Amino acid sequence: MQLNGNPKAFIRSEAADFINLYRLLGERAEIFLPKHILDNLRNFVKLCYEEPTDPAKQQAEINKYILEFKEAIPGYVDVALMLYPTEESKAYQYSAKKLVFKNRLTSFIDNESLNAETKKYATNILNSHDFSIGTPPVTADLIEYLSRILLGDVMRDLRKFRDVIGITDNIDEAHWNYFMDTLEQMVIQSTHYTTKPEREDFLHRTEWAVNFKGLNGLIRTVVAGNADTAVKLIKGEVFSSESVVVLDTPEAVKGFAKTQVGR
Repeated sequence: MQLNGNPKAFIRSEAADFINLYRLLGERAEIFLPKHILDNLRNFVKLCYEEPTDPAKQQAEINKYILEFKEAIPGYVDVALMLYPTEESKAYQYSAKKLVFKNRLTSFIDNESLNAETKKYATNILNSHDFSIGTPPVTADLIEYLSRILLGDVMRDLRKFRDVIGITDNIDEAHWNYFMDTLEQMVIQSTHYTTKPEREDFLHRTEWAVNFKGLNGLIRTVVAGNADTAVKLIKGEVFSSESVVVLDTPEAVKGFAKTQVGR
């Protein structure tokens, strides 16, 4: 929603959050909030932007609205996060600045009169490996270094704790080995992009997992690609394609009606 100017009333952080929520909801606010709550939110914003004639009374009404919204919209923070305006990825910002630096350094090497030592030094900088983006070269030393950072020690030494804590039973030993294998895979996985065999192994193990909670695993998952990629993963991997319905900018009433199907 378009808001002009600044609130005239004294605004606390909670009130500012709800004003920001109203701004972020946009023209399709009815999809996210019931009409009566949206009307109250609109009146609340209007109240905050009005010139106060009785500041004490205005603050009392604002506080009353805030209490109502906390009960009516308990997840308003999550909604605001979902609708928060995005910016260009930090990785792409870095990549653009790196390209500018590389062009300037190349021009400096080509056009300036440099002695052999300075030119060699500048060329080494130009050709140095970029460890900030992409997959760095993986060595055994790097894996051990990551293991010490993530787990406190290298895996071969961590596995020795089996005897220290007295694991002798076959079942307990199998659980211990599975646990160690999972930790080792976590370290190795952090050194490269997911491969097809790793993806298939994850899906296979997920099918046999106990208490798998569906979308809970996607709460903090970043999907590389666009919205179509995310939809494809959710339809093809997390749920069956028959269980997922994709709504392309639906009308509010029709969109809400589709969520009622099967209830």
